[in-house]
Amino acid sequence: MGAYLKEAFLFRWNLLFFLGGTAAAALMPMTGALLPLVAAGELTYLAGLLSVPRFRAAIDAKVHAAAKGEVAASAIQPRASLVSMLAGLPPDARARFERLHARCL
Repeated sequence: MGAYLKEAFLFRWNLLFFLGGTAAAALMPMTGALLPLVAAGELTYLAGLLSVPRFRAAIDAKVHAAAKGEVAASAIQPRASLVSMLAGLPPDARARFERLHARCL
């Protein structure tokens, strides 16, 4: 739950609106009434975002990838199936694939 809250709160647009709302409420003459409204809006946003399964799945995937280090490892070494597939291609098809691969990276 802590990782979900941290990611939801530190999302750049959330921080922009939260800090902007807090600053605007602090500058208004009704600070005592507006700051609790900003806090209530933030809590509503966090509770709503944490209830979305897709958000939780994205955070789980991010945490899992960071723990295993798969992002860096998969970018460095190609899979064995890709290597065997490229070995079976004729030279012109392999050159075409390598040009396309270079263009995409």
